[in-house]
Amino acid sequence: MVVLALSPIRIPTKRLSDGKTCCYRPLLQQLETTLDSTKGTLPMPFVIICLWLKFLNLSHSYQLRRTPDFSLLPNLEQLILEYCTSLTEVDDTIGYLEGLTVLSLNGCINLRSISESVCRLTHLETLDISGCSNLEYVALKLEKSDFPSELSDESGRNQIDSTKLVRPWHTILWSLLRKEKVCHRVSPISFPTSLVTLRLTDCNLGDNAFLHVDFSKLNLLKELSLSRNLLCHPPESIRYLSRLENLSLNSCTRLKSVLELPNGVEIVDTTDCISLDKVSGAPSSCSILYINCAIWLR
Repeated sequence: MVVLALSPIRIPTKRLSDGKTCCYRPLLQQLETTLDSTKGTLPMPFVIICLWLKFLNLSHSYQLRRTPDFSLLPNLEQLILEYCTSLTEVDDTIGYLEGLTVLSLNGCINLRSISESVCRLTHLETLDISGCSNLEYVALKLEKSDFPSELSDESGRNQIDSTKLVRPWHTILWSLLRKEKVCHRVSPISFPTSLVTLRLTDCNLGDNAFLHVDFSKLNLLKELSLSRNLLCHPPESIRYLSRLENLSLNSCTRLKSVLELPNGVEIVDTTDCISLDKVSGAPSSCSILYINCAIWLR
């Protein structure tokens, strides 16, 4: 397996180490330098490395604002972009990574959008967008089936007619939900069905953000983390996650109740859910962690 290890510091070497690992300067800077010196033609060694590359770690690249063109990396299997604090956008070409199994954007606090082409990643097993608290939307799949005509908060204010919007729905949906506005005729949303692990920890999400998120098609999902969010109740559709084993809700300080859980769930972590006072519908084999919860303190 070929691995490209990139770091925020300058690493001038371009030679392979032990025939497997190549250390480069940050990818964007390297591409810019290479293209300038070759008038747009990439050198063959670099092309070969890209074609065989399976693991790319750009974590802690603090100046990275947008991901590179992933069409040069057709065999990539794992992409780690953790704590790229200046990153605001993931390039559309991520949809070319048909063999990608792991995508981690943990700690990308300024990330605003993820390309909807992520939904073409049919082998994606782990998606981690924990700590991405400024997302305006996530790369969710638009289904063609009908859905209730409105998304609204209790007051029903700030109604927006989708027929007057010129932007694609995915560029506005996330922000509308988080701001508790109304969006007419929004279709159900689903993550890639190949997911085994989904982490949405500390994404500043409330109940409204999950009203039309469809978890029911995630038949392979085993781990779901919704910790450190603004939930009062877990999303209703998680009860259809037949293979779910681990549900993390820790530090959801507004969480009041957990009423329905999948039959196969083994562990539910509600540690530091200080407002939690009711749990029902849990299977007998399920272990629930009540540490520092209202239900535990009674």
